[in-house]
Amino acid sequence: MKRRKFIENICLATGCVFAVGGLVACEKEEVSSTKVDFSIDLNDVQYADLQQIGGFIIHQNVVIARLDASQYVAATVVCSHEGQKQIRWVGDQWVCLAHLAAFDIRGVGLNKHGAKGLTIYQTSLVGNLLRVYQSI
Repeated sequence: MKRRKFIENICLATGCVFAVGGLVACEKEEVSSTKVDFSIDLNDVQYADLQQIGGFIIHQNVVIARLDASQYVAATVVCSHEGQKQIRWVGDQWVCLAHLAAFDIRGVGLNKHGAKGLTIYQTSLVGNLLRVYQSI
């Protein structure tokens, strides 16, 4: 094999490796099939953002937001539009920061990117313990 052809082959092979690596890096987040059922102690400092109305946290791929003095809502962090972990509580709705898919408090899509809906979880508050779980 001539030197020029050898160098062209190496460059082509290297380019393919980088291209495949780039595609892998852009893969969507996998939606977990793990059942959601956990409790958090609202007095724990790591959940301080839930002390204020409108505050939210992300815990175990779930976004939890505080609506008022004793009401909380929870949704998956994974957007149904493109599977990215970008769901946040903004004002009074769920919003995906990646493509601005919007969902109401019940997970119903509010625009074309939110058409597939959003997985919503149940919440239950007993004392300082907030339970987040899937209803069956």
